Amino acid sequence: MIAVKINSENIIVDTRVVDSLDGLDSSWVSSPSKLHGIGHNINDTITNPYQYREDRQQAYPELADQLDMLWHAIDNGTLDKTSDFYITLKEVKDQYPKESL
Repeated sequence: MIAVKINSENIIVDTRVVDSLDGLDSSWVSSPSKLHGIGHNINDTITNPYQYREDRQQAYPELADQLDMLWHAIDNGTLDKTSDFYITLKEVKDQYPKESL
């Protein structure tokens, strides 16, 4: 998620991609929607440039399943672009492409 830090004048002074707000002081909020009421709605101006990471993480098979596919591809001598291992991961990467920053 994106954490947004605002100062006393309600101006965004910093943003970070974080897993949680643990360890951050109370000037940080976890989403743009929490900034309603301070003068501006910025929902349309802040986007997470790393959203593809979260999307991919949800779409990838479990790590144990990936390792099993990799082992079978190596064992069968098919560790190339035709292996289930490659095809499965490539489909996720294509579905959630990395945004150019």
